[in-house]
Amino acid sequence: MNFRSNISLFILIGFVASIFIFYPVHDFVSYHEYIRGLRVHVYEFNSSFDYVLHKFTKTMMGERLLGSLIFGLVGIATGLFFYFVLQIFNSKQKMIENLQNEIGRDIGSVITQGESIRLEFKSSFR
Repeated sequence: MNFRSNISLFILIGFVASIFIFYPVHDFVSYHEYIRGLRVHVYEFNSSFDYVLHKFTKTMMGERLLGSLIFGLVGIATGLFFYFVLQIFNSKQKMIENLQNEIGRDIGSVITQGESIRLEFKSSFR
């Protein structure tokens, strides 16, 4: 998988996960911390699921734009974070594969090839 060409995919996945997962989880927690804990009821909800569904519907209708923007930015940052982590992982994996290939080479062919960026002969032997 070419991670360089898929940065927009990581951003999109982060944004969507934030709006469809992080934001509803936040609403679930806020239901249990504030609404239920303080016994403040703006609407009568039978369960936390009803509350989260109500808030999610408001989000999808565009009534909670500031929260959507904040959670969307958090999702984008999360997507970018995972993009760069996977980029580092991918480059380290390629480096490991190159080093494994070097280890498997015949020492005679390495000497006949001569010095290179990865190989330098010692000028003296102690």
